[in-house]
Amino acid sequence: MVGQIVGMACKSLLLGLLFFGAAVGCVPKEELDSDDLEPSMDWEDIMSHSDVRGEDPASSAAVPAPVMSKKQAMDDYVGKSRQALLGDIENAAPYAGGILGIKGSSKYFIASVSSIPEYDRLYWVIVKVLSEKYSCFISAKQDIGLMTRFTCRDKRQVLFWKKRNDRFIEFTSRQFDRDGFEIKVVRKQIVRISSQKVI
Repeated sequence: MVGQIVGMACKSLLLGLLFFGAAVGCVPKEELDSDDLEPSMDWEDIMSHSDVRGEDPASSAAVPAPVMSKKQAMDDYVGKSRQALLGDIENAAPYAGGILGIKGSSKYFIASVSSIPEYDRLYWVIVKVLSEKYSCFISAKQDIGLMTRFTCRDKRQVLFWKKRNDRFIEFTSRQFDRDGFEIKVVRKQIVRISSQKVI
């Protein structure tokens, strides 16, 4: 009997504490202020926060310096390699997540694999170039390894050579007339630039 009385008293006390906690400490979700949900630190502080104990702030602030110098060195390296890659490209301009320009008689496109990771995504850039730069309405397509040949409705042919490594993806394209001579457009006129059939 005493055990039952003690058990009931404990239940009553527990229910009372739960009720009191709900009344005092809990806020209905509709009464929450959006400021209450914001983190107490900025993202910059969160990302750079160090939990190292026993160090003074000056020494802990000095820790990221080597990382920054490595990042700057990598940025310089990437900048120089990009400049080397783009050095012989004429009329280079941003295009579809990369750079499009002219290399000799070819159109040349290059992008980082972070922007265009695979050939499937590169295909859509190729179609955009065919439409916007070659005014080619595709009537046929043929894949030969890493080369793709498109035949336009007016019988011109545009060939794309694709290449990818762990940092860059690129293509080079050239266009040919229906007889297989390489051509280019000069002042809105199609001009043969090869003296014999190329394809």
